[in-house]
Amino acid sequence: MLNFPPPPFVSELDDGVSPAKGSVKPVVTIVEFSDFECPYCNQVQSTLKQIMQSYGSDVRLVFKHMPLEGHRNSLPAARAAYCAAEQDRFWQFHDALFASPNLSAARLEEIAAELGLGMAKFRACLNSEQSRTAIIKDIETARLFQIESTPSFIVNGQVIKGALSFADFQRIIERELGQRATTKQSSNN
Repeated sequence: MLNFPPPPFVSELDDGVSPAKGSVKPVVTIVEFSDFECPYCNQVQSTLKQIMQSYGSDVRLVFKHMPLEGHRNSLPAARAAYCAAEQDRFWQFHDALFASPNLSAARLEEIAAELGLGMAKFRACLNSEQSRTAIIKDIETARLFQIESTPSFIVNGQVIKGALSFADFQRIIERELGQRATTKQSSNN
């Protein structure tokens, strides 16, 4: 059996820095570019949860921040989520942001306190060059792939834009899983 290295885009996008969940050795990697104030990004969250429940052993979900300029609180929310990740609470913070009707500075602090984050560390991170640079890096990655809207996804190298339904994602994932099975089968012959 041949062991091919993952395509370069997978290792670059799943850089070990960006929040990720799911399979450690995925057949399918979904990279999500999202904005916490985007209603379509919020809408697709239940679909992504369903994907992880159904395909968690084969799929890895990687999150990239893409705060859009028209959304006043999306950059501070992205920086706050990055800072929550520094304290291993990204996904909890992520879910709380999408569940919150308001992303004011006070609400970001409230969420951090509710999740038990070290507030001094959180506040220091929030205004740090490190949090700003991390978000800019994600935005630059999106530009490399000519992604300008949210939500957008890269599924095993294919750029897909918009809030896809579970059925749409399922078709893509099943196709990728089928290709992997075919490749494995032909390498075993």
